[in-house]
Amino acid sequence: MRNGYWGVHPLKRDIEWTHGEEHIKLYAHGGTEGKNPFWLCDICGCVLGTDATAFMEALGLEEIRCTVNVKMLKDFDPEKVKVRPFDLPKLMPPKYEDYIEEIYHSKA
Repeated sequence: MRNGYWGVHPLKRDIEWTHGEEHIKLYAHGGTEGKNPFWLCDICGCVLGTDATAFMEALGLEEIRCTVNVKMLKDFDPEKVKVRPFDLPKLMPPKYEDYIEEIYHSKA
C-alpha cells in the first residue's frame, strides 16, 4: 500500500490503465451515480483518481480532465516530477477582502 495522494490532472483521453483494471471500483457520494466518482483499488482501498467528466461537461468545458494519484503508479519517482505552481483561489473573484468590505461597510 502506498500512502498519500498526489493528484495530477491529465486529459481523460490520455489515461490508459495498463494493468490492474479489474481491481478498479467506482465510489461516489450517494452511490455510483454520483457526478464525480472516485476510482478505488478494491484490494488496498487507495484512491487511484477521480472521473470528473460529468462535472466538467456541466461547466461547459470541452477538454475533459480527470485526477490521477501518481503515488499509485509503478516506479513513481517524485524527484523527477516538474511542479508548476498554480494558485487558483487568487484568480477567482471577488477577492475576500473586497467582499468583507462590502458586507460591513455598505450603506444598506
